[in-house]
Order: sequence, then C-alpha cells, then structure tokens
Amino acid sequence: MKQILGCFLLFLTFSTTLFADIPKQIIFFGDSLTDNGNLYHGFFKLMPKSPPYYDGRFSNGPTWAESMAQYYLTKYNTSSLNYAVGGATVVLRNPFKKNLPYDLLDELGKYQLSHLFSAKDQTLFVIWMGANDYLNGADNVDQITTQVVNKLSDVMTKLINNGGRHFLILNLPDLSKTPYAQNVTPQQKQNLHDLTISHNEKLAVAIQQLKNAYKGDDFTLIDVGSIFDDMINDPEKYNQKYNMHIKNIADACWAGGYTAPKNNYAQLNVALKKLLLEHHVRDTNAVAAVMNSPAISEAYRVASAYDAGQDPCANPDDYIFWDHVHPTRVVHQVFSIIVIADLLNSSDSAISRV
Repeated sequence: MKQILGCFLLFLTFSTTLFADIPKQIIFFGDSLTDNGNLYHGFFKLMPKSPPYYDGRFSNGPTWAESMAQYYLTKYNTSSLNYAVGGATVVLRNPFKKNLPYDLLDELGKYQLSHLFSAKDQTLFVIWMGANDYLNGADNVDQITTQVVNKLSDVMTKLINNGGRHFLILNLPDLSKTPYAQNVTPQQKQNLHDLTISHNEKLAVAIQQLKNAYKGDDFTLIDVGSIFDDMINDPEKYNQKYNMHIKNIADACWAGGYTAPKNNYAQLNVALKKLLLEHHVRDTNAVAAVMNSPAISEAYRVASAYDAGQDPCANPDDYIFWDHVHPTRVVHQVFSIIVIADLLNSSDSAISRV
C-alpha cells in the first residue's frame, strides 16, 4: 500500500510526550513485535519461515519500528539500529532449563559493545518488551511483573548513567485479547489479563519515578494497551482515519487452533528436531526452548501449515492479527503513524507509508 495516510494524533491521552528534539539516532530494543529479521538471520533463516512470513519478520510486512525508522531517515536523516530479537524476554530465563537465551540485557550488551565511547545525548532509545515474560502464564502475578518492570527501569538507568537522555517506552496490549488467548482455559486467560494490567500499572509508576529522579531527561510512554483496546472496540474509527478496512478483530489470518502446546506438540517437536539436525544443531534444549516460547512456536506452527499446503486468509488487511500473537502489517503501519505523531507532538502530519 503506497498511498499517503493522513496522520491524526488520536491518542494524546494515551501517552506522555516530552522529547521535542529530532534524534540523530534511534536504537530499538524488543522482541518479535519489533524484530526486523534478527532472529531469522541468526537462526539459519529457519524462523520465522519466509514465506509465509515477510522476509524474517513476525508479520506479513515490515514492522512498526521499520516504518518509524524509515520515516525519520527520509525526513530528518536520522539513522537507526534494531537489536530486537523474536522470543526475547526482559528477565533472562535459564537457557539450561529449556528457555531461549535472548533477553534485554543481551540486547543492551550488544549495543554497548559497539557504542562504548559514542555520545548518546541525541539518541532516542526505544524499549518495547515484556510479552514473552508473560505469555506462558505465571502463578505469582505481583512477583513476575515487579521483576520485569524493575529490569526495564534498571536498563534505562544504565543507559542514563552512560549518557542516554531520551527514551520511548511502550506498555503491553492486553494479552488476553489475542487469538492465542482464545485457546486457553478461562483461568489462563484471566491470568494473561491480570499480568498485562499489573505490568502496565507498574510500568507507569516506574516511568514517573524515573522522571522525578532525572528531571533533565525525556521519557515518552505510549499506552499500547489503550490503543489496542480502542482498535478492538471501535475498528471503524481506525478504518476511517487511516484508510483501513479491518473487519476481523478476534481471529488470526492463519486459521487453526494454537497447536504447539496442545495435541500436535509432539509432532511439531519431532519435525523441528529433524530440521535443526539438518543444520547441525544437536542440542535438544534448543528444540524445547523454541517450543516453550509461544511467539516462536507459533511462527513454527504457521510455517508447518504453510509447508503442508495451507493458505492464510484471503485478505490479511482485513485482520488485526496475522497469526495468534502477532499483528498484521496494516496494524504495524498505523501504530507507527501514531507513535511518530506522538513523538513529534503533531496533531496533523502527512506520513508516507513505507
């Protein structure tokens, strides 16, 4: 889609914007919602399989971060680097206990290694993570959300101590409203909702505490939870504002039950192990780690369906969700427009779709 979209700032009440200057560089930290192909290129180009996914993205098109980066590059000559990795968590889960070895501190370390002595006062640091810490559920909602938010705050403090001054932080959409959550028990669905709400509430408090402690620095918090709730509750408003035609707000474009943790787990597990062995990966923990990550195992499920001859929905742009946990390209694009408008503090911008 190449038409110019009228960008209206719908959500001044959904964010707090302080960063008025144009950054010279943008650094993205995140997971599959922001990953621009990092996991794909680092994992033998196996996941997310492309096609059906778009060039290693966890969607059917570029991510919101890529659209945002392209806009700033074209308009302001702002460079960007993306360290987001699909499946990454905020709090590291022990890789020796069948968990993926990707977390926020790993992404931060890779950035710091190559930017140890560079000036950071005109860099915008973007952090959107947490979903992978919660999608498998948690018995102690208060404990895990406190750990995750504390780690997010700690990473921002580390960046501040190394010269960072400008931050864009995004909270989470309600995980209980994803297609993934429609295939779990009512108790598990409620747990996902509780985790999301607790995370978002604590994150807002943490950002305010950082503002109080570092008054000369800028913190923009985007309330993704409210934006996605609003889109699900009133998709027609978005269709009119952004020339969209969303019709399905509940189902994934790739149909079928969320199979990885259910009946087909063993079948997928065997197939994935065979695939990894073909690439000389013999660590069985790697297989289990992939299957234990809802975002990654969903990408593998879709790839398996594609290889079996199944097709996605006929009109992906009619859907909010591409698979059971990731949005379609049109949702990514609209979200990028909203974020850019907030950052520029603009009520009426013309932003090209890229």
